[in-house]
Amino acid sequence: MKQRLNAAGRHNPRNPDDTIALMRELARLMPDRQIARLLNRIGVATGYGNAWTQERVRGFRNHYEIACYRDGEWAERGEISLEEAAKIIGVCNMTALRMLRRGDIKGRQVCPGAPWVIRTSDLVGFTDRKRPDRPLTPNPDQRAFDFQ
Repeated sequence: MKQRLNAAGRHNPRNPDDTIALMRELARLMPDRQIARLLNRIGVATGYGNAWTQERVRGFRNHYEIACYRDGEWAERGEISLEEAAKIIGVCNMTALRMLRRGDIKGRQVCPGAPWVIRTSDLVGFTDRKRPDRPLTPNPDQRAFDFQ
């Protein structure tokens, strides 16, 4: 099949459907500059094989009619980040991440490196539960110290 040339005399690039779907998800989570950094970090190239920039992400979104990120959109959907969830629960970020990976907290991540999205409704009642005194990671060599 013969492709049409664009105004510059080049073939139009083909973007895989998974890149379009990934961009739709990421545009709901973060601004264009952060999307460009993430896509470059995970190795997703543009249709021409270039690195992503804020302008290329904006052009891609406009071409595929993907809405841009808005501040406060997470709160409207009832979602929070991992850091906010850790504050609510009263643990550090790494402990909250371990709890996510273990399944104690339900959350999702669009791709590796993307922010964790946690529904606030999943944390309701979580702070009411008594946390165990034992360490979160079972290690028989780990000793507990009693300070007076």
